[in-house]
Amino acid sequence: MTDTTDVTLTVNGETVPVVGGAFSWMVTLQSGDNAITTRAVDAVGNATEVVRTVRANATPPTLTVMSPTEWLVTNGGALSVAGTVSAALESPTTVTLLVNGVGVLVNADGTFSTTLDLAESGTVTVRATDQYNLTSMVTRGVLV
Repeated sequence: MTDTTDVTLTVNGETVPVVGGAFSWMVTLQSGDNAITTRAVDAVGNATEVVRTVRANATPPTLTVMSPTEWLVTNGGALSVAGTVSAALESPTTVTLLVNGVGVLVNADGTFSTTLDLAESGTVTVRATDQYNLTSMVTRGVLV
């Protein structure tokens, strides 16, 4: 920020110190959309205002695995993995879903389903990650 006169700067109505034409200020964000208003006024009253909207999210996706159940005993072969996932914030938040490291399609209603081939006992790991890189994970043991 440059001006030949003294400048008063506010961020969301709070006066912010300007040193050498630069400033830094912490803004507390709430989950969801947040408007940040920066306003500069010079000594003669000329004003400039900029409003930016930022979205904050600190809540990972909600992940429910309905099958398999924990420590399912099976004869091997095909194992159904199914459940639901939803993002903490609504659209346009996207969720990426991995089952044992392989991408699985999430339907528009948040449901998912895939089949794994099991030859031996082990674990099934379902991981949901949103666009903020927040992750939820469910791991289930399966006995063959």
